[in-house]
Amino acid sequence: MSDDASKLPPLNSLKVFDAVARYANMSKAAAALNIAPSSVTQHLRKLEAYIGVKLLTRTANSIALTQEGKRYSAAVRPAFDILAAATSSLLSQEDDEPLRVSCVPTLGNSWFAAQLAALEERMPGVSIQCNFSPVPVNFDRDHVDFAIRYGAGTYPDADSELLFLDKVAPVCTPLTARLIKTADDLLKMARLSSPDATAEGHSMWYYWANACYGPEFAQKIDVFKGPVLNCSRFIVEALKVGESVAITDHMTASPDLRQGLLVAPLGQWIDAPYGYHLLTPKRRMPRIATKQLKDLLKKTANLLKPPQSTELRSHRTTDVADSCDYTGGRSALSHSSHRAISIQRPDDGGAMRNLLCH
Repeated sequence: MSDDASKLPPLNSLKVFDAVARYANMSKAAAALNIAPSSVTQHLRKLEAYIGVKLLTRTANSIALTQEGKRYSAAVRPAFDILAAATSSLLSQEDDEPLRVSCVPTLGNSWFAAQLAALEERMPGVSIQCNFSPVPVNFDRDHVDFAIRYGAGTYPDADSELLFLDKVAPVCTPLTARLIKTADDLLKMARLSSPDATAEGHSMWYYWANACYGPEFAQKIDVFKGPVLNCSRFIVEALKVGESVAITDHMTASPDLRQGLLVAPLGQWIDAPYGYHLLTPKRRMPRIATKQLKDLLKKTANLLKPPQSTELRSHRTTDVADSCDYTGGRSALSHSSHRAISIQRPDDGGAMRNLLCH
């Protein structure tokens, strides 16, 4: 180590080390810091040379902190968090800056719009900017105050809290459903798939079939039988124009289930492997509006929770009250002011067609 014990190590290199320790991945750390992966390597070597201690072990496919690296990271991380929070608090101008919210497209419905309107009603001076994106949020890089994402809820730069778990089941059109009397009939059908996988690496088809019928049937149904599509709303639209079936979450399919355009032929809805999570940045002081919105979402999350399997109808219903409607709070939207709310729709707009934002 340097002869001057009071001298700080190279701060840029220390920041890179902290990012690598948080993400446990050099490429992700480089992306978060907006630098080249080669620069990450150079900074790590510079820091190790300065302190004279090996902080990481590297292989062709992975990196890991040494015992010394773990201790150093545990000591360094709180310091960066304190610095980031202090800077954010100093520079924050809550009266002038809008609350920046990012949400997954599947929650782009009137329930979510009602919560934004209710927040504005509770805090008249707040301005809200909301964009819809399925891309994992990065609070160290993105200019976002609050986010909702679907997944396991593990984000190294965010505090995560589960909002609710959705349900999944095979879904198809009523015409296709006539061909499905038992689960074995699914083996004969064109089965649309998504690249989504469980933490164990299983497909959604395997996950559902294993929960309902066991591993032997899950192995049979997991065999490729149709295209792999990378968008849940596109899968729903594809079901309507072809004789096929897909595992979908109830949130995505609910508008078409209510209208009878889609049905769950076997009616076997099970808990999804992942949930919707409320995310706030670890390195920034939470704003008052952020806390208020988080409280509103948690209080009304019961309006999002799909009913149990026995309550979910697999055929068309004309009684909207009996179907799962995610529109809770329409009245709150109708009588409130919307002048401060701007919502950016994604290019396809598919999941937000019914979003009220006037």
